[in-house]
Amino acid sequence: LEVAEIFASIEGEGLYVGKPMVFLRLAGCNLRCRWCDTPQVFKPGKRMTLNEVLAGLARFDIHNFSLTGGEPLLQARQAIPLLRMLKDAGYWIQVNTNGTLYDKELFALCDFISCDIKPPSSSERSDWKVVERIAETRDVETYQFKIVVQDRSDFDFYLRCRVKLKDSWIILQPEYTKMQYGTLVRLFLESPHERTRVIPQIHKLLRVK
Repeated sequence: LEVAEIFASIEGEGLYVGKPMVFLRLAGCNLRCRWCDTPQVFKPGKRMTLNEVLAGLARFDIHNFSLTGGEPLLQARQAIPLLRMLKDAGYWIQVNTNGTLYDKELFALCDFISCDIKPPSSSERSDWKVVERIAETRDVETYQFKIVVQDRSDFDFYLRCRVKLKDSWIILQPEYTKMQYGTLVRLFLESPHERTRVIPQIHKLLRVK
């Protein structure tokens, strides 16, 4: 695997925010969002064997695991054996993906899928077929969609997504350089929805290594 970093923290986004987690961030991404906050993934990562990765994860007494990036599904074939090992070891497994790639085998090994839907301000697009397939094939409590909101255009994009995704959980997050959390809350309260949560990106405030 080509690894950007291994670290422990709390989950900073979505329905499991605050959950203790050990993270494997893989190098590489197929998108270039304007406001990307992990540019380190665009550099070559450190090549690590599965045993080296397992040893890195075992340094932390945490059995909640998050596979992230970049876009980790770019290394799906290499990651699947690792996920099988972690599953056998009793880990709870989450994958974070940008909604452009689908891997049935990898997703089947995950307890939870956190999928971004890229809004207009990102300058990128998720694949709506991937988004729909996740929604159609997963139990509603085993996945979430996340949308970063920088401006009103992004919020209107969320409203359109909400109609299409019906009962799916959607997490709205303020794009921290240009959108105040309070402003996003006020926009949301103009049209509240039971299956949407407005949650800031907590990991921008704290990381514990």
